Amino acid sequence: ERVIKTEPCMNRRDLPEVSLVSFRQAGDGCGACVILMFIAASCVVVLSMVALVFVVAGQRGKMRSHRRCSAGAGRSEVILTGLCVANVLLGVGVLADSACHVNGRELWAGACMIGFGLIASLIHIGVLAFGGFIAVKFPFGCGEINPGFVVAASVIVWLLSVLPALTIRYNFNVFLIVLFSLLLVSNVVITCVYSYIIFHIRCSNQSKHKSKLSPGQPSASLWYSKEQKEQQNKVTAFCFSIVISYVVSTMPSVIWYLTHYEQSFTPYSGSVMESLLFILLISRSLADPMIYIFRERIHKKFTYLHSKFALKSEKVSSTISSTGEVEEMKPCMEEEKFEP
Repeated sequence: ERVIKTEPCMNRRDLPEVSLVSFRQAGDGCGACVILMFIAASCVVVLSMVALVFVVAGQRGKMRSHRRCSAGAGRSEVILTGLCVANVLLGVGVLADSACHVNGRELWAGACMIGFGLIASLIHIGVLAFGGFIAVKFPFGCGEINPGFVVAASVIVWLLSVLPALTIRYNFNVFLIVLFSLLLVSNVVITCVYSYIIFHIRCSNQSKHKSKLSPGQPSASLWYSKEQKEQQNKVTAFCFSIVISYVVSTMPSVIWYLTHYEQSFTPYSGSVMESLLFILLISRSLADPMIYIFRERIHKKFTYLHSKFALKSEKVSSTISSTGEVEEMKPCMEEEKFEP
């Protein structure tokens, strides 16, 4: 008789409260990880909106003072605008995904994550396409890169970065391995593209500018070249910081999943490690506005390292040009090691 009395009570309470009970009573701190993910997504939305406000305010200030924006500043603002818009939509998608999961609407949760991720990637691609983020040149004497090639590469890379969102609601192991392998390839592509910009765009622009200078050219052009070099250094430091934040926050989850391919990667599986790795993926969006906030300190550190490396390379090249032998370079390199 006791069994017959308790069964209807269990059926009445299970239907409306099954998702809330599973969320609150999840073992090993899974509920706390979901709360942390919710907080991280909220911080992403707030900080990205603040960064967008600062960018818009800076542009309006330049328009009021009738100052012309240089190419380097325009590129950094285009990159930052696209990243902040994408991060805002990513944070909104994570918030909607968490809310739908708590309310027991699993299908809507997956649709929110995938939909906001695709919208974010398309907006970012549009900002890059219409922002003029092109005009780089190969260091091997080739012609300029086709703008369509740059836009197509950005489309492929950002769509591959969004594809792992599709794996949240699927359990096909081979499909998950392929998607995370594509994410790994996209990380390598992003790293190579930004590394190319970092190490070659300044050299090509400086050599091109020096070839166009004439003996009777006024000193204003030299002042402009110094200003242009300063803006290029800022863009280089900005891109390098984005690469570091992207790789550090994305690679651990990719490596973990490739070593645990038999498990599904989802923040709601009950595993604390999977939830923490997913929070690390979301925290990458926190790095973009923080890079903008601390951009001056990053630029000063990057300028110090770049000038130190350039000084060493100039000493080595002057030694080779004066002696004409490579063997004379060895004592100079040994002395450099003991410099403070």
